[in-house]
Amino acid sequence: GAPAELAVSLFLGLFVLYAPLTLLSVFRRLFSKYRVTDRAVYVEVDSPLRKEVQRFAYEDMKEVVMIPRAFGLWADMVVRMQNGDTHIITAVDEFDAVKEYCV
Repeated sequence: GAPAELAVSLFLGLFVLYAPLTLLSVFRRLFSKYRVTDRAVYVEVDSPLRKEVQRFAYEDMKEVVMIPRAFGLWADMVVRMQNGDTHIITAVDEFDAVKEYCV
């Protein structure tokens, strides 16, 4: 997850109603990572409960949509694949550069 998302969530975590979302943000920051290479986007989850690597090749992508969050500090990335699948990558920092690289 993006560092800005973690900072905003920790601040809002002071309020009881936002506490579950703060925990989610902390766990996402600790256990979820994405990597953009010259051939694909990789999403790695390395938590105590599951270990998973997803690979999204550029030639298999149909559309990439960025949804800015918190006044543009980070974004959620929606990847639509040629086969109709839709994948969401949350809390992407430097999202403008990532989108330009994917498209």
